[in-house]
Amino acid sequence: MNIDRWHDLSREHQSVLRQAGSRAIDYFARLQIEEMDLVIDGLRTGEIGNKVDVYLLPESERAILNTAGEKYAQEWIEQADKDGVDGRAIWNEYKSLLAKYQQKKTAKVIPGSADS
Repeated sequence: MNIDRWHDLSREHQSVLRQAGSRAIDYFARLQIEEMDLVIDGLRTGEIGNKVDVYLLPESERAILNTAGEKYAQEWIEQADKDGVDGRAIWNEYKSLLAKYQQKKTAKVIPGSADS
């Protein structure tokens, strides 16, 4: 939806769309978390093909990858801004949600569950 169409909506309709979007993100995140856990387990046991050793990166290595990817994130933000949306706000929300879901996963609470 472009920004002009968004502004044409009533506050009530904007609120409904925001809530639906948030719920869709929670649902998709839960599915991704569950699927990734199944894939990792299936690879380790050979249940989904050949048995494969799976190694998870330590946080220090993940930080190196994240730092290396920052220039691409900045390029995306700049392109989004050129397209007429607030790229920085979208990126910040994305990072916030990643942190939220990682924390929930670490605590073994899946978004959208009764425990969330």
